[in-house]
Amino acid sequence: MAENASVSAIRALIDTINGLWRSGNGQAIGDLVAADIVMAAPAMDMRIEGKPAFLAGFEDFTANARVVEYSEHDWRVKAQGSAGSAVYRFEMVYERDGKRWRSTGRDAWLCEQRDGRWLVIRRDMFDLDEKPAD
Repeated sequence: MAENASVSAIRALIDTINGLWRSGNGQAIGDLVAADIVMAAPAMDMRIEGKPAFLAGFEDFTANARVVEYSEHDWRVKAQGSAGSAVYRFEMVYERDGKRWRSTGRDAWLCEQRDGRWLVIRRDMFDLDEKPAD
């Protein structure tokens, strides 16, 4: 696969994942991530290992929160050989437990081509800020 096609495939993969959890279908993300996926959010001192734990976070959020606003910007997607990455900034307003929250940060996804398809192998969240929304 040419580098430009790989970049497009990685961007489509992350767009699909974001569309699935935002529509409340977090379980469907399972087909798009590796069994040995790792997720970390250093600011929250959080590390998750393995697909079941990774999916549980999405399932909890989609079951208990409602996204009011969501946007992404400053995308950078790169690919080389069977490895690739997607990094972007996000802004989100959501409601949970009767309260409205504004969350911002930077998402970094590492991907690997396995058996001819791109899968997410790691997600890191940086510069996280969450506070009550006005």
